[in-house]
Amino acid sequence: MYKLCRKRWVIKRNELNEMYVTGMSLQELRLFSVYLSCINPRDKSTANVTFSLADLKKILNDGKRSIDHYRQVLDSLLVKRIAIEEKDGTFTGFTFFSQVELKKNEYGEWYAVLYATESALPLLFGFKSHYFKYRLWNVLNLRSKNHIRMFEILTQYVAAGSRVITLDKLRNMMGLESESYLEYRVFKRDILIPCQKAIEECTDISFTFEVASKKGRKIDSLKFTIIKKKNFEDPMADAVDVKAEQRAIAEEEKVGAEAAKVAAKATPVITEPEPEVDKPTGLSFMRRPSAAKNPDHVIDPLPPISELVNKVKVWGKVHMKDAEYKALVTEYGKEMIDEYIADMETYLKAHGKPGYDDYAAAIRMWIERDKKEAKKKAKEQAKPKRNRFANFESRERDYALIEQLEREHLIKSLEISPESGE
Repeated sequence: MYKLCRKRWVIKRNELNEMYVTGMSLQELRLFSVYLSCINPRDKSTANVTFSLADLKKILNDGKRSIDHYRQVLDSLLVKRIAIEEKDGTFTGFTFFSQVELKKNEYGEWYAVLYATESALPLLFGFKSHYFKYRLWNVLNLRSKNHIRMFEILTQYVAAGSRVITLDKLRNMMGLESESYLEYRVFKRDILIPCQKAIEECTDISFTFEVASKKGRKIDSLKFTIIKKKNFEDPMADAVDVKAEQRAIAEEEKVGAEAAKVAAKATPVITEPEPEVDKPTGLSFMRRPSAAKNPDHVIDPLPPISELVNKVKVWGKVHMKDAEYKALVTEYGKEMIDEYIADMETYLKAHGKPGYDDYAAAIRMWIERDKKEAKKKAKEQAKPKRNRFANFESRERDYALIEQLEREHLIKSLEISPESGE
């Protein structure tokens, strides 16, 4: 039985995150994230997960829910279908769980068991790249299924700092089926803005968005700029006994380590080489967990392998991976990037700022902000301004002509008529 903890890592394959899942509710998405936090992607034997219902209520901070509620949530997971659509139009659909159980142990305590289907195993195990991770508490704090899906869609690209996605794909990935969301004004008001506020308040990332492209007058895609918050802690940590959770995990690791030592005496351990790391795609990488220390599940896969293979460039306080610097240079040009790095270094020193968690993303935000300001200034300068001296010469001529006419009229009026005898 797994000891649930809000600080566990959820490790999710990119392909799984990009799939269209039919109508999952808030509680179902949370429960699926809890399941992912319990399995070890390197070990298929962890596919079936057992956990205490009391632990689940505790990490959700939701002790008022009845057993019937969780029975309905578990039952509904059985009919949730995953859809894989290929470019050639072929289609594959399957469910994630073949069986769920809600039972009592000999002490009368409720526990749940989730059994994964064979079709789902390739998406859950055996991958060595193209995945991302986040702390479980992020999704447990969010109060809407839309907030959770938006958080996962953006967290997948948090290392890259930005993501461009079409509105159609974004709606499909979020499972939005209502036709009302086809109108961008409604989609922005009811989905984008609420998600932005909730993710800012409850998770360790924040984001901004802007229009990336249009087809005619219709908005086709959006660009999201994603920032990883520095030293952001679980805002609900005070509501749960975090120390008790950590003690339980430490005890679980100790038992697992002792079991691994016994197994090591019987069977020699063959150390696999570290997996090859793909070119940076904006995704984080996971360190392979030690079998001796962590035989059952992944607890903390930090630091990422990419930090070991990518050289780090340093400019005083500003630093980033070589791959990140090259990506910025390719996108904006070396001269511009070096200039922004120098400006950022000067700014941090002058204002005594601690710095950014992700300098590549921060520089990208600075550049986009300056572009917006430049466009705004260009618009203001392009507006025609009224110049009261524009027609000065013509008005001067008109004034002289009028003055001459008035003078001639005055002279005529003062002329002495011969008939008057004067």
